[in-house]
Amino acid sequence: MTLQRSQEIEVHYFPDRIELYGETDSIHAEAQRILVCFRSSAHPYQIEEDGKNRIVLREVA
Repeated sequence: MTLQRSQEIEVHYFPDRIELYGETDSIHAEAQRILVCFRSSAHPYQIEEDGKNRIVLREVA
């Protein structure tokens, strides 16, 4: 599933990860907001920076 949060951020949802694309500061802020939502989840996520304008939130096994 793909969601465009704003003109600066594009978010792609996959079963094992969430990918964020866009302006660096904006995607960092959005990644932190997403992590807050999943903090109490049984499936924690870790941040992997993959390039200047891409962040991957990967589910920790």
